[in-house]
Amino acid sequence: MSTPADLYAGLTNLKLLPQWGEYQLGEGLVLRPTFAHMTTSHMLAFEPTGLLRKHAAPWKATSMFESFEIHTELHIPVQYKPPKGLSHYDVARTITVMMRLRCDAKIRFLVMSPRTLSGIATAADDIEIIPVEASRQFLELELGASDLASSARAC
Repeated sequence: MSTPADLYAGLTNLKLLPQWGEYQLGEGLVLRPTFAHMTTSHMLAFEPTGLLRKHAAPWKATSMFESFEIHTELHIPVQYKPPKGLSHYDVARTITVMMRLRCDAKIRFLVMSPRTLSGIATAADDIEIIPVEASRQFLELELGASDLASSARAC
């Protein structure tokens, strides 16, 4: 995503209230409902390769995997001008941290893309989807009883 583009951040552990639809944050930034499911699997390759090069097949999946569900995306349009020279990525990270502090400590900025997550599945071209916070958390963060229907009620 080196050329200027919109940034869509897929957020886990955050569900907006259905009556909200989209939630305008101001200056074109929007939180909206979406859905995507991501699974990760640890893979083994059996031939060495050079630094930062992909391993050739065969690959075998291990029994360890994780899965995440994205129910909310943050849209930061390309026209948005972040303050103090921050990037769109920095803004997405900052909003995620603020949401963690106010709503739910388990909210994650799971993936980012230059297109809306709801449109990627039907897109004809190859779209770069970058994992951001997709690794396992070793410290389980739980501040209290959570509402499975919506984490927005805490906000």
